[in-house]
Amino acid sequence: MELKDFQPTYTMRDMVKMFQRVDALTREKNGLAKELAAKDAELVATRAENADLTTQLDALQADLARQMTAPRVLRKLS
Repeated sequence: MELKDFQPTYTMRDMVKMFQRVDALTREKNGLAKELAAKDAELVATRAENADLTTQLDALQADLARQMTAPRVLRKLS
């Protein structure tokens, strides 16, 4: 059997299609990676905002509790 008798398993057209598919998948992967990075940044910002709002709420609740339990001075109206 001689080397010229062998038929290639893949044709040049098959190879081009494969590389086009790989390129398309790579572009999609890169786009999804960028989208994921943006969503991660958004999540970090949202968590920071949530922590800030929770701190503000705790401070407001503490102020309200102090106001409700503080002794009140009644003045006589004359």
